[in-house]
Amino acid sequence: MRILAMLLVACGLVACEANVSVPTPKETVTAVKETVNDSKAVAENIVEKDTTAETTTTVDTAKLQSDEDFVVVDGQTWMKVDGQPVTVTVVTAAECGRYCDTQAPLAALKQFVSPALKVNTIDASTDEGQKLVADFGVKALPAYFANGSLRDAKMNGVNVMEAIAPMVTEVGDVFYFEPTKVAPQWRMTPRYYLETPQFADIENEPTKGDGPLQVVEYTAYQCGYCGKLQREVGPAIKELVEQGVITYALKDFPIGKPDIHVAANCAGEQGKYWEMHKELFDNQSAWSRSADPVAYATTAAEGLGLDMGAFETCTADGAQLAEVQADQAEGRGYGVTGTPSLFIGNLSVPGAIGADTFLDLVNKQS
Repeated sequence: MRILAMLLVACGLVACEANVSVPTPKETVTAVKETVNDSKAVAENIVEKDTTAETTTTVDTAKLQSDEDFVVVDGQTWMKVDGQPVTVTVVTAAECGRYCDTQAPLAALKQFVSPALKVNTIDASTDEGQKLVADFGVKALPAYFANGSLRDAKMNGVNVMEAIAPMVTEVGDVFYFEPTKVAPQWRMTPRYYLETPQFADIENEPTKGDGPLQVVEYTAYQCGYCGKLQREVGPAIKELVEQGVITYALKDFPIGKPDIHVAANCAGEQGKYWEMHKELFDNQSAWSRSADPVAYATTAAEGLGLDMGAFETCTADGAQLAEVQADQAEGRGYGVTGTPSLFIGNLSVPGAIGADTFLDLVNKQS
């Protein structure tokens, strides 16, 4: 027998966009103040009303058990949903702040798993949070779990588990949505690591400084936002390196052909990586849309006084290409889908941020 779950649908739309703008602290404070004021007004209005008479809204379940898809009662819409409501527990951490926004992932779960979703958000420091982290070997947050009702969830008459089984791991009647296996549009990429990520081969990457806080950037030389990050945050990175606060390392995550990254790494084999790095970003507009960007890098290599025979051998032998590809594969494993992507201590920060934001995050992670 099909079990019917009743879902009250609020009037509103959820939009999932590739680029979601994050409100500034000032905008957030303003929005909170407006919400508080609105709540006070509603509360005062309720107090002024006669509360002696109680009213109960009833729904005609007979209609919902028929072929009708929904019933409207007193301006509210009640829909029938196959199966029991699915309880989703989100484990997060206060340290993650706005980078652990759960709105888009929960909207995806409502769209692809069940609109009848009960959401329970807990901190990783709680007993329940610690148990879930330990049981599933969770490395980063937010982490999303569903109860056993997930087995019976249906969308359009199709059992959801048939589609999502490869995305989840089950332990003791609890399902964990594996962040590296879920569909990218679900946007479940974790942002806060319970331990600082241990990147492979970091000692052989282009590195500046030896401070206690690790900052790793995945970059693409053709990426305009990467150039923006270098212009706006580069001076702050330089200052923190000189002050001994951070160790800064670069990893490759090319857009399109990796040739220009190979050329930069080959300059690095002759001790001129950072000089080539500066040349490429300072003149990004001159070569990034060129049909042969490597020709520009070759000219730059000559200008830097490199041994051109060794440089050309390096760009052709494949070793640095393998290095670039290894960086990119590792980045994908950490949820990198675009550039720039920064890892500041335990926190993963996608996109180009300003110097003030960068300094604030460094201070919080130090």
